[in-house]
Amino acid sequence: MDKETEKMLRETFRLARDNNEMLHKMRGAQKRAAFWKFIKLLFTVSLLLLSYYYIAPYVKQVQETYQSVSASVNDIKDARDRLPF
Repeated sequence: MDKETEKMLRETFRLARDNNEMLHKMRGAQKRAAFWKFIKLLFTVSLLLLSYYYIAPYVKQVQETYQSVSASVNDIKDARDRLPF
């Protein structure tokens, strides 16, 4: 093998090795990014579920109050309709 070919082969090997190192680093960064994205999603869903768990009694109380007020308004309308004038 002549020197020119050997030099070109060594340069190609060095470039391939550098390229492989960069690809491994990129893949590692991609895996870490996917992991953190999953953690953020898990945190968000957990936060939403916990919020619902703590807010649900208040929402139920508001619904019951609304239904009570609505029933009172209907009773008033019924009483008004029963008036003779």
